[in-house]
Formats: sequence, structure tokens, C-alpha cells
Amino acid sequence: MKIFAVLVLYKKKLEESQTFLSLVDSCINAKISNPELFLLIYDNSPRVQELFPDLPFSYEYVHDPGNNGLSAAYNHALEKAALMNYPWLLLLDHDSKLPRDYISSAGRAVERHFSNESIVSFVPKVVCNGAVVSPSRVIAGVQFRPVSMRHNGICDFQITAINSGALVKVSFMEQLKGFSSLFRLDFLDHWLFNEIHLSGKKVYVFNSIIEHDLSVNNINADMSTARYMNILASEKLFYFKYKTGGQKIFYLIKLFIRFVKLIFIAENKKFARIVLRHLYISTGDVISSYRNKAGH
Repeated sequence: MKIFAVLVLYKKKLEESQTFLSLVDSCINAKISNPELFLLIYDNSPRVQELFPDLPFSYEYVHDPGNNGLSAAYNHALEKAALMNYPWLLLLDHDSKLPRDYISSAGRAVERHFSNESIVSFVPKVVCNGAVVSPSRVIAGVQFRPVSMRHNGICDFQITAINSGALVKVSFMEQLKGFSSLFRLDFLDHWLFNEIHLSGKKVYVFNSIIEHDLSVNNINADMSTARYMNILASEKLFYFKYKTGGQKIFYLIKLFIRFVKLIFIAENKKFARIVLRHLYISTGDVISSYRNKAGH
């Protein structure tokens, strides 16, 4: 199995990235060598890094001080993967910990189902603080329920998953004309798996468990207000562009519930005020969209 992996860094030294360290360990464990895996290190940090690691596979370093986000990094990797004839693109953030058997487990799953052209993505289970956070079953287009730890195999239902650790088929992404530039950072994963669902393709959950740090799960320690506002803006764009009127109403309900929760759990009450203002503006936008439809 040939994999083109892209690791996106942001204000993180390569040798401090648990994703990088665990990827190397997993490749050594699986006896992966050049050219079975190629690693693109895409660095969105302000300062360039000097990299001369001795790796069992080839790699390239790209520095993007403009911090153009995940979509730019993924699209750069997709173009190179296609030119180098790699069929699978592995997406990696810098804050995931891959198990030693990740590469071998992914390889077995891909090779076992290589003839099934309906499968365009293979994803592991992702845990944060001991709980499964990805992949999640999408219910009625709006509710997300993490799958069981025991779940493996093809998903005959709509799912969404975290980017990091996901394998996506290069030819399928070329059909989509690459990753959407509308979602530079947040909700790019929701966009991707929504496109897979809309295309009638399938996702396979293979038997591997990744540990991942989610900043939204620790809002008091890891989240800036600027980043939180960006998450809210991306979430709104996703719902308003891809969801129906009824689903937008449910989105407003979710915002209200989030506002109430933040009053109690957020040490910085500014997060609750941000959500309340966002709810007020989004409610007005939903009402306006209904009025416009009625006017027509």
C-alpha cells in the first residue's frame, strides 16, 4: 500500500509533534520504507524550521508563514500525491497520537477492500479523554453521535469524522476539485464527509484507536476567543450552505443549548456572550431567509 501523508504544523516544532513521533514509530513497526510512504510536512508557523531527520521514508518540508490553513495544505498535498501516483492521502494534524499498529491496521483494511470502489475513505476511531469523539453517526443531518468503540467495517449510514488520521482516496478528491477553500480550518472535516455522503460513497472504520487533543473539549485552557469565533463562523457557513430550513432551526437550538452550558462551564464568560450574539445574528438570518422565500 502506498500512502502520501501530509502533516500540518502550527507553532509546533517537528520533534515536539506527537503525531510525527508516533507516525515514525508506527512506520518502523510496520516496516514501511520509501516509496511506500511519502511525508509532506506543511508548516503554517511564522518561522521556518531546520529539518534534517533521518527517516525510513522520503519527505518534503513546505513553509507557509501566511498560515493559509488546512485546506491550502491538503490541496498542496493532493496535487503532489496525484503527480507522484499515490492512491491514498493521509491527513494528519500535529496533536494526534497514532498507535504503533496504525499503519499496519490501515494497510490491512485498504488491501482487504481495494476492489470496493464505493469506499473512498478509511478512518480510525479517535478518542479524547478516554471517550470516542470520532467518527460520529449523523442523525437527521444535524445531530452527531459517536460510534461504538466496537464498531468496525463499512458504514451504511451517514458519518462525519475528524480529519487527523483519515485516509482519503486521491482520485475521489480530484473529482471534488480538491478541498473546499470556504473552510480554511474549522469544519473542513464536516465538509469532506458530507461530500462523501452526497456522492453516494462509503467510509470504512478500521480497527485502530488514535488519541487526539480537542481544544473545544477544554475551552478554559486551550481556546482563544478569536479561534472560537472562527469555529462559530465556519459552523454557521456549513449549516447555511448545506442544510435545509428545518435543520437551520435545529442549529439555532444547538446554539442556545451551548450558550446555557457555557454560562456554567466557561471560566471566561465572554465565550457565552459570543455565542449569544452569534445566536441573535443567526436567528435574524434564518428569519430573513424564510421571508425571502415567502416573498418569492
